[in-house]
This record gives sequence, structure tokens and C-alpha cells, in this order.
Amino acid sequence: PRLKNKEYMLHIGAQPMIGPERIGSHAGIIAHLDNQPALLCQIDEMGKFLATCKDPKKSPHLYNVTTVMMQLYSSSKSLWVSDAYADTKRTKTIDQPHLVVYGTAAPDSFWSNLSSENISDGLIGRLMAFEGRGYEVEMQEPAALPIPESILEPLRWWIEFKPGGGNLGGQHPVPRVIPHTPEARARFMGHIKAINEKRRTEDPLRAALWSRSAEKVGKLALIHSCSRTYCLPETITFEDVDWGIRVVNWMTRRILMQCQDHVSENDVEARAKRILQIIGNRRMSQNEITRKTQWMRPREREDY
Repeated sequence: PRLKNKEYMLHIGAQPMIGPERIGSHAGIIAHLDNQPALLCQIDEMGKFLATCKDPKKSPHLYNVTTVMMQLYSSSKSLWVSDAYADTKRTKTIDQPHLVVYGTAAPDSFWSNLSSENISDGLIGRLMAFEGRGYEVEMQEPAALPIPESILEPLRWWIEFKPGGGNLGGQHPVPRVIPHTPEARARFMGHIKAINEKRRTEDPLRAALWSRSAEKVGKLALIHSCSRTYCLPETITFEDVDWGIRVVNWMTRRILMQCQDHVSENDVEARAKRILQIIGNRRMSQNEITRKTQWMRPREREDY
């Protein structure tokens, strides 16, 4: 998928929007967005990246990356101003930053490198995590086929779309507002009320994940309507909103389940959860457990 994304963008003349595939610091992100406010960064081994970002002692230059990403997310419809320096020329102001991070990782690597702080501070609530089917997909014989015009044509339309018009359309876009149909609005508002009720009864970490559910539904419904029409849609329909709600509800429940199984407060809890994942629902002998937990010291194994 990462290769295809780049191939499509090259074909439609969107090469400047192809961002770096490795992030060296939060300052690097800011510099690239200052040059190109709409950017796609495709990162492989996202789990390892998150692991380095959460330890300020090992990687101080990466510790602020996730903080900057969250700020950019919240400022996508406004101005974002970077750190204050004595040299004011180093302070960047980015108009409506649009940073898309497409990260891929092995499931265990991704979930185990999240922390409870990532949940409480809102990082996980801003992510959309989709789980693949692993190696269940059958191998297919590759064929060198041209990219279908049915894919390239709508992509060209969107890359040429400059909301606001005029010479400043590319520098200061004026977002188009797509109205909801009455049925779509009622479905959306009903979802917002249901989420607010759910948050009142959930613990803080679970409530933090549900708190951005409605925002993600709104984004997905808009994307769905734009994909359905291949251009600027007239309205967001009930089907668009209902699809977004079903996707977000499913996704949030999966994230909650995976965080419960993998995310830990400390190393002791992390090792305990890793052992539980190895054992699962099976009955295992002591010898088998020993073979599968060679990374533990004998005394630690006895304690657990």
C-alpha cells in the first residue's frame, strides 16, 4: 500500500505531498510542513517508532514528536505556531496544517509499545487503528498492469481542487462546508449524545478513547461522501454518517480490548501481560512455559 500511494501521487503530480518516511525530530516535521502544509508521511515499523518516542532519556529528540502531532491534529482548521525562540525567524506559523501519518506495524509490536499516557493524553483517541488479517490472504501471481483511470481521474480532481479560489487558494484554503441531510444530522447528533452518556459511566482511560469518537465519525462521513461522488458532494447522507459510526464504534472497541491486553503501567505489568498472551486459553506445562519465556530469569518466572 505504501508503494502504491507513492505511485499514484507521482502520476497525478502530487510529489511535493509525499513526506519523509522516517522522522528524526519534531523540528523536522515542522520544517517539512512549513514548506508543504499538506503532507503524507508513511512510516513502517510504527511500533518501534512509538517505543523510542515514549522514552525521553533514550531519545530526547523524538520525545516531543507525538506532542507536536497532537497539536497539529487539533489545529488543522486554524493556524499553528511552533516553539518560541529568541530568534523569532525560527518560529514557524503554519496555516491549516494537514499532516497524515500512515503507519504500519506488526500487531504485537504496535500494541505493546503504547503506554497508558498515550491513552490519557489523547494520542490513541486521535488514531484510526485497523488490524489486518495477517498471513491469511492467499498469494497471487503478480501482473504488471497500468493504474486504472478510474483511480487516477478522481485523484487528479482532488489535487487540482483549490477551495477559496484566487492566487491564495493554495496558501490559505477556505474550506467548503458540506451540509448534512436532516436524517444524517439526526443520526450524528444521536451518536454524540450516546457517546456523552457513555463517557459519564466509563473510567478516565476508556472515556478518553470515546471522547473523540464523534469527531472521527464526522471526518469519516465526509470522506465517505467525497469518495462516493468522486468530487465535491452536495450533502452528507444518512448512509455516510451511519457507515462512519459503525466503523468508529467497532474500531474503538477493538482498541479498548487491545489496550487492556497489552498496555501496561510498568515493566512488571508488561511481563505479566506478555506471559498471559503466551498462555492464552490453553493448559501449558511448566517446561513448555519455560521454553516460551527464555527472555525471563528463572526467579522472575517463579514469581509470576
